Amino acid sequence: MKPSVKRALSLVLSAGLLVSALAVYATLITGEYAMVQDLRGKLDAKNQLLDLEARAVEQVNNLIVNLKSVDNIRGTLFEILPETESFSSVMSQINALSQVNGLTLQGVGVSYLPITPSPAKRSFAKNIGGMRLDLKFFGSYSAGKDFLASLERNRRIMDVKNMKMESASKTGQDLLSYSLTVDTYYQAK
Repeated sequence: MKPSVKRALSLVLSAGLLVSALAVYATLITGEYAMVQDLRGKLDAKNQLLDLEARAVEQVNNLIVNLKSVDNIRGTLFEILPETESFSSVMSQINALSQVNGLTLQGVGVSYLPITPSPAKRSFAKNIGGMRLDLKFFGSYSAGKDFLASLERNRRIMDVKNMKMESASKTGQDLLSYSLTVDTYYQAK
């Protein structure tokens, strides 16, 4: 066989192999490649959906945490400004503060203040009621000073409206008689 025929045959054989490779690619590989691309698109869409849902779950969890803190704030607000006058709670607090600070509670008078409408016209804002307590104590000057500081730091709002101190000892001891007028507030319905 002549070298030119061999070259022509090898060129024809190479062209035939190239055409057959293209035919195999066109019939087998392109269909599968399209299916792979379709699956990649579905995977990307599902990953995006998963990211969106993960962000939504995170936002819901943050909202739950915020609502729990709102409940804590609401509980604290109800301690500061309770929904009822809670006279027993007020007296318990005053009695405990006087005992801790070394004062002896001698008498209590109670009168109710008029209910004032809330300045805000919202459903969560209620009218404010008040109780005026006329308290009589007996103790030292430092005990009275500490009692007033404790009353100021107390959670429930209490305003000292009037205070009178008189000497209760004739022997020169540091014993005083205290008369206090204290207003405390609550949410009236």
